[in-house]
Formats: sequence, structure tokens, C-alpha cells
Amino acid sequence: PTETGKDSEAPIEWDEACQWVQKAFDRSYPDLGSFFGNAIKKRWIDWSPRRGKQPGGFCTTSSLTGESRIFMTFNGTVNDVMTLAHEAGHAFHGHQLGDRRGLARSYPMTLAETASTFAEQLLTEGIVGDPDRPSSHKKRLLDSQVRHAVTFLLDIPIRYHFEHKFNVERQKGEVSVSRLKALMSEIQREWLGEVLETGGEDPYFWASKLHFYITERSFYNFPYTFGFLLSRKLFARYRTEGPTFFQHYEAFLRGTSTQNADSLILDVLQEDPGDPAFWVSAIDSLREPFETYRKLIADSTA
Repeated sequence: PTETGKDSEAPIEWDEACQWVQKAFDRSYPDLGSFFGNAIKKRWIDWSPRRGKQPGGFCTTSSLTGESRIFMTFNGTVNDVMTLAHEAGHAFHGHQLGDRRGLARSYPMTLAETASTFAEQLLTEGIVGDPDRPSSHKKRLLDSQVRHAVTFLLDIPIRYHFEHKFNVERQKGEVSVSRLKALMSEIQREWLGEVLETGGEDPYFWASKLHFYITERSFYNFPYTFGFLLSRKLFARYRTEGPTFFQHYEAFLRGTSTQNADSLILDVLQEDPGDPAFWVSAIDSLREPFETYRKLIADSTA
């Protein structure tokens, strides 16, 4: 599932959002574009807001039919467009495993958020690289991507370390509400440092975040950072090799149900995920969208 954000710009209509994603996918990855167009045509996406419907996004693939369905609440923000691309990436992942028997389509959480964030990057590349797109569209997409990077590299690790420390303390006995609040604040301060204003901690964050309460999976936050950085590595390889890389990308998606993360990364990328340099290079790749965003901002204010 993904999370929602707010956008101060004029609302985007649903049909327009679909066109943004469709054109971006068609431009870079026609097979994904064709899949997305089919999902729209067959109305696989429950997108309309209505009373009582929760925000966010979720994709599930039927073990009986192999088809996917997407749940999301579209409110016309750029982040909602990102969510649409994100969940379409999940659906495409399920599509790649559609010819497997039902019980042979599952994959570990470490590999569950790669296709989704890869699709987000294809969306951003498609919009930013389109010479006919207005600068405002490009800035909005890059702003969303930069914000997502902050979430994956700071907010998600905060959640992980909070949950880890909670589990350590819980083994010794019950953890009180006051201790949970203190623990949450301590870890936010530890990770954010001077960027966080004095008193700017959110001591009740542990109580408001659904991901802490999905009982069948512990550390449900962790896969987002893992998948985000892994998708950066896959995307960098695509940028180097071009469209021919997509056959390897699809082999990666199909391999998620039969291999663990380490062996699959070694097979597809020929790199060792146990080497810290693997992840450092993924983080360094974020310099490009950030610099592009900064240049667009500078040009618009010149």
C-alpha cells in the first residue's frame, strides 16, 4: 500500500491522470503501457472518492484468475498520480507471475515494493523527458519524487528502528504508553537531528500509523526503503542499457517468487547486495532528479 500527500496546485482530473501515466509508460516501456491501458479499459481500478472510503492505495492479485485489482482514493493531487503508477507497477508484477500456480505467485516482502517504485520512476522520466510538457507538470512530479526519497531514506528508517527497539523492550515486559511516546521522540530526534525543530517530535506517530498494526507481518515499513533503493539500481541499469533491459527486468519480476533477494540481485544485476557500495550508489543516483528539480525551480524564478 502507499500513502497520500497534499498538493497545493489545481486538482488533476482522473482522465488526465490516466493520460499522464499512459503516455509516460508508452514512451519508455510499451508493454507496461499496454498492460496499464487494459487495466483502465477493464475498470480494474476503484479510484473514485466517496463517503467512508479510506485514503491510500492497495493492489491485490487473484490466485484464481491471476488478474489484479487496485484500490485507491483519487483526490486530484500529483501524489495520487504517483499512487496510480505505483499500484500499476504492483499489478504488472502480478501479471508477470500470472501463469504460475496460485501458491507459486507469492514473493518475500523485501521484493514486494520494487516494481511499484520502478513504475513511479518511469512516470517521472516520462513526464520530465517530454518536451511538450509544461514546466509546472515536471516540477510537480520531481517535487513528489524528492519528497518520496526523503520518506524512504529518513521516515521509513525511523519507523524501522522504533519497531526494532520496541520489540527488544517488549521481550522484557509490557511497554507503557509513556515509554512508547518517549521512544518515538528519541528516534525521531536521533535520525532528524537539527533539522527537527525543538518540540517538533510526533510522540504519537506509533499510534497513527497502520503499518505498525499489520499483525501477520512484522517490520512492514522496511520493504519500502529496500524496494525503493533496489528499484533505483534497476532503473540505473535501464538508463544504461535502454529498452533491451526490460527483458531482464521481467526476468527479475518472475524470479521474485522462486529466489531470495540476494540471489536474484546477483543473477540480474551481477552485483552483491551485501556490499554497502551497492546501496550507496543507489542513494547517490538521487542526485540527478534533485539537480533537475533545482534547475527547473531556478529557471522559473530567473
